Amino acid sequence: MPAAISFFIWYKWAAVRHFGIQMVMTPMTLLGEKIMKIHLLGNEATGDLSRPFKIEQGWMQNWIQEKTESLAPEAEQKEKEKKKKK
Repeated sequence: MPAAISFFIWYKWAAVRHFGIQMVMTPMTLLGEKIMKIHLLGNEATGDLSRPFKIEQGWMQNWIQEKTESLAPEAEQKEKEKKKKK
């Protein structure tokens, strides 16, 4: 899919720089994948590389979790105040 998007950008706007960036980033992304570390680089499938691979949370999930944890005490306090008013 990234190749199709790059081709469209090149065809529509004749942007060549995008291809250069993709030529560098694609191999770097592949070498960062756990499955590639096992099969291409020959690392043992132990520890962090053992299967099934853990699903890593993205930055948005981490941010949401931090916000909910920081707001949890405030929400509990508001609920207690509501119960006291009743």
